[in-house]
Amino acid sequence: MQHLGEGRRAWAATIAAGPDATAKSAPQGDTAAPQEREALLAWPHEPAAVDYHVTEGRSWRNWLSDDGARAARLPAPATAEGSDAADASARGTASELVLAFYGRIPLDSLKLDGNRLLFDQLVDWDPER
Repeated sequence: MQHLGEGRRAWAATIAAGPDATAKSAPQGDTAAPQEREALLAWPHEPAAVDYHVTEGRSWRNWLSDDGARAARLPAPATAEGSDAADASARGTASELVLAFYGRIPLDSLKLDGNRLLFDQLVDWDPER
């Protein structure tokens, strides 16, 4: 199985070799991605559920626990009440959510509800540590 980043690193190494490169260049350093599910997904904080609502229509829930992280599309708009309520939620257009995920706009640009500390923890979380 090849990690998606391996192809990008090989491409970047070839570009870095310049116009005189005669063949595809090999990337330098360790390019192996962690193979253990826990190394990729372990959540180091209290278990939580975070909902993401796209104003254009769909919603997703991200469950976080020491067993890992998993996400699924919600079949219907979630409510903020009941035992199935998320600990936090973010609402915005699809574009706003993606830009916030990549740190291109502040999270405060979204409508945030619930435990805002979860969003800070998500921003700081590096699953490969």
